[in-house]
Amino acid sequence: MATARTHGPRCGATHSRSFCGIFEGGRIDGMTIDSAGRIVIPRDIRNAIGLTAGATVEIDASDGVITIEPAPLRVKIVKHGRIFVAVPEENIETLSEDTVRAVRDKLRNDRVR
Repeated sequence: MATARTHGPRCGATHSRSFCGIFEGGRIDGMTIDSAGRIVIPRDIRNAIGLTAGATVEIDASDGVITIEPAPLRVKIVKHGRIFVAVPEENIETLSEDTVRAVRDKLRNDRVR
């Protein structure tokens, strides 16, 4: 999750727009909001959290902090034989066996700790 500060300590009238949008370890200081209320999320951050053009996000504002997160995948529960399976409501790319194995291994390792 990245946090944007609209009035960062180094961002001011004397700095260029590119200076004010420098990405520093997960935090972006001095982003500018345009007249339509938009903020551009830098490509490195979008790629790191899997956001693509047209992706749905959830935005929350609490205690003066805005958080932007990818929206959870919407699924429907469908019965396949004797078991119920979560099926995405939209077309998504099928995960490779390697990806599934890596996620499963990570979840197992996290439970052990």
